[in-house]
Amino acid sequence: MHKASAVLALALAAIALASCSAPDSTLIPSWRIAYGDSPDRAGPSFDDSGWQTFEAPAVVPVPEADSWFWARSTVSFDGAGPFWLLSGKTGVACQVFVDGVLVGERGSLPPKPLIRPGVTDAWLVPSILVEDGNAVVAIRAYARGTSAGFPGFRVGDREAADFELHTAQLLNLQVYVVLAVLCLFLGVYFVWQFKSRPQDRFNLWYAISLMLISLYFYELGTERFIPVSLVFKAFAKLSLTASVGFLILFFAEFFRIHSGRVLKFLVGADIAVFLGLFLANSGDETNLMDMFSLSLLPVFAAIFFGVYVVARAAILRKRDAVPILVGLAVGIGFGIHDIVYQVGGTEPMAWLQGFTFFSLDMSVFVAMSSRAARASNEVEAFARETAERRDRLGAVVDAAGRVAGEVSSMARELETRAGELARTAEASHAEASAIELEADRQREAVAGAAGSVVEMALSSERVDAELVREAERLAGALDAVGLIISGTAMVSGELSTAAKLSECLARRVDEGVRDVASLGASIAKVRAASKEIGDVVESVNDFAERTNLLAMNASIEAAHAGAAGRGFSVIANEIKKLAQASADRAARIGEMASSIDVLVSDGAEAAVKVEEGLGRIAADSDDAVGRIKGVAAAALKQRELADGASEVLGTFSGSSRGMREQTAAQAGYSRLVRDSMGALEQGAGKVKSAGSRIVSGVGTLASQAIGLRDLATRSSAIATELEGIVASRADVDGSFESLESE
Repeated sequence: MHKASAVLALALAAIALASCSAPDSTLIPSWRIAYGDSPDRAGPSFDDSGWQTFEAPAVVPVPEADSWFWARSTVSFDGAGPFWLLSGKTGVACQVFVDGVLVGERGSLPPKPLIRPGVTDAWLVPSILVEDGNAVVAIRAYARGTSAGFPGFRVGDREAADFELHTAQLLNLQVYVVLAVLCLFLGVYFVWQFKSRPQDRFNLWYAISLMLISLYFYELGTERFIPVSLVFKAFAKLSLTASVGFLILFFAEFFRIHSGRVLKFLVGADIAVFLGLFLANSGDETNLMDMFSLSLLPVFAAIFFGVYVVARAAILRKRDAVPILVGLAVGIGFGIHDIVYQVGGTEPMAWLQGFTFFSLDMSVFVAMSSRAARASNEVEAFARETAERRDRLGAVVDAAGRVAGEVSSMARELETRAGELARTAEASHAEASAIELEADRQREAVAGAAGSVVEMALSSERVDAELVREAERLAGALDAVGLIISGTAMVSGELSTAAKLSECLARRVDEGVRDVASLGASIAKVRAASKEIGDVVESVNDFAERTNLLAMNASIEAAHAGAAGRGFSVIANEIKKLAQASADRAARIGEMASSIDVLVSDGAEAAVKVEEGLGRIAADSDDAVGRIKGVAAAALKQRELADGASEVLGTFSGSSRGMREQTAAQAGYSRLVRDSMGALEQGAGKVKSAGSRIVSGVGTLASQAIGLRDLATRSSAIATELEGIVASRADVDGSFESLESE
């Protein structure tokens, strides 16, 4: 509100300055005019009685464009002097003669004519020319149109001349040059803003409007460095219409009200139509200025449309509309000033039409600056909130670091235990294979012994039936008994070896069961750690989503800020990238945690299966050991019986009766040995089957141990990567600190 009051006060001051009266001067009212050019018309004795007369101020008709005319008047110079001739805003280039003496020029004459209607000139009249109080003032004028503005020459003193040469030219020329440079600078600035953010197209419309109005201001205010062709003047006048058109496009798109193709088409059509009209009339300055007056109609229509758009934006509670409304009100006030003087037919000290459009442009600049300031405050608040969130994120990352260290330690321990289990499984596999081979040899030996026992039983029966006839075969029986003793001793030795291997296998299986139990405990710890990692990942994802939302809001506000929000848009984009990176890393950690959980679940199931398999192996091993010990005892007993049989056969030749009794006993023992051999053969088969199961189970245990070791290696790699993510916190902190410093 205070800014609006200050702007209104400045506007009223400008209007008051433009409306103030110049120091007193005397108008030269009556003139005579003749067309054509002749040097002798400058002399005081030239007869101009036949010329046409007119009263100044007036618009003098000219027969054709680019033609000469002369105007003469007899002037009374009353007073002490010195005297100055004041040109006013005459619309012609001319030379001024006093009693035939050239006292000054206005503009430049052909071959390079230049007429500056806004320039006021003052020439000192030599006192020698007005000693008698009267002198003839002759004007040699050149007009580029079919009419020429002739507001009237005046006679004044030094004060009036200083006012015309300094104050009037400041308001009518130099101010417009300053405005042209300022608008051009702002136009370049907003072009750069559009290049930085192409999506904010309203920056482009505003930049084009400023550059066009700077051309119009330059043509109004410059005295030098300007093309003399009327084509340049046509483009300069057209630039006012085009500038207002692009300003309307800016209003519509900035406030997003009626920013459609129809409005763009109307603005483009207006510019195209008046471009054709201006170029078609660029040969006659009078017609060119008439076209300019006509072009003011769509300009005023565009201004009223702008008032409607901005007023509607203000109704919609868009704060940026308030300063623009103030600028429109000030501009309309400047326009009313010019309209009042134009309707009254008088010439103000300065026309304020340029200030009308400049006030519009400056109000837009103030609105955009206000938006940028608000965006700056919002970004600062966002930066503070981001710093707080960064601290909370640091705590979460520290916790994740501790979890990562514990997971890494557990993974290394798991890897060590898995390696030991794999080595134990490999050793067990080798021993089980040896047991299986020994069982095969035992079964073959038992099969041979069983055959021998059967044969011995048959022989005993034949001895019992035909003892006399079989006496000569006693030596063969003794040999058979020796073979039985030898086979029994071999079976006994093999069974002892099998018993020792079975006991060793049982001890290995017990160790495997304990290792698998320890492995299950480690897997439970890893699963708990993976769940904690999941909780941390959820916290990081929540923070990343909220940070991403805040960055998006900051980007939207920076986009609304336009030029001044460029730096804050970069900050918002960097924060958004950091949030996205945090989300990606959190997603990666979540995937790793899920993978760890799945692998740990598989490892737990495998460990349970291994433990069950080892339990079964332990049970089978105990059973096999018992059976092997029973068979060994039977084999030992068989050996003792075989020794007794040998003694009996040694004394057989001494007593036939005793021999038959012993033979009968031997037959009974043979049946017992045969039954024992059958049991022993069955036990050897079971030992082989148990050995095969042990080999298969130990092989499975070895493969599972290798898989568990691979799982431990992968868990260690994941823990290492998690530690790397935690270690990257320093980089994240550095990025936040750099953003805060910006």
